[in-house]
Amino acid sequence: MGETLLTAERVKLNFGLRTVLDIDRFALRDGDRIGLVGENGAGKTTLIRVLSGEIAPDEGVVRRLGGVAVVHQDRRDHPAEANAELRSRFRAPDAAPHLSGGEETRRRIAAALSGNARVLMADEPTSDLDEEGVAQLTASLRAFDGALLLVSHDRALLDDVATAIAELADGKLTLYPGNYSAYRAERARRRAFEQFEYDQYCADQARLRGAIQDKAE
Repeated sequence: MGETLLTAERVKLNFGLRTVLDIDRFALRDGDRIGLVGENGAGKTTLIRVLSGEIAPDEGVVRRLGGVAVVHQDRRDHPAEANAELRSRFRAPDAAPHLSGGEETRRRIAAALSGNARVLMADEPTSDLDEEGVAQLTASLRAFDGALLLVSHDRALLDDVATAIAELADGKLTLYPGNYSAYRAERARRRAFEQFEYDQYCADQARLRGAIQDKAE
């Protein structure tokens, strides 16, 4: 088990009457490659902003024990300049108005990887990237020295990079070992077992009601 680089304990965040995050404990350790998944609107981007320190939770504490870099999805984010080697690798242009979506994404990735951060969080980093850019990103994420938390709808990327999947639903995190394909298989198995248990409960209740009715007659 690697060195702990980030912890979140008893973290809660509410938007009005809605509880967006209700996380008992979450940790990122050196070498972690965690894919963060959940339905649209589940709060994945919000969780990244809380863990990175951009948003303060209503309750709980986040401890960052190493530098944190974030690849934001929001194009309004203005990343710092990347170093020359990474700018060249990702063909990241200088800051300028009217850059394409792919150029903006390349700039954000190169900037995030240029620092000495031990924790990298990436929110849909393949947005607008071409095949070459995705391949470069995949290799860089796999080689990253530290811990990675990755939000992506690119299932192939999650299969290639992630070694665990954290599912965010109803504000709670559930951790599954393995890549995205392993997560899908395990989630299906758990849901099938839950359905089996529910069916057994319904059958037991029906038998109990039948026995009570027989005695009454």
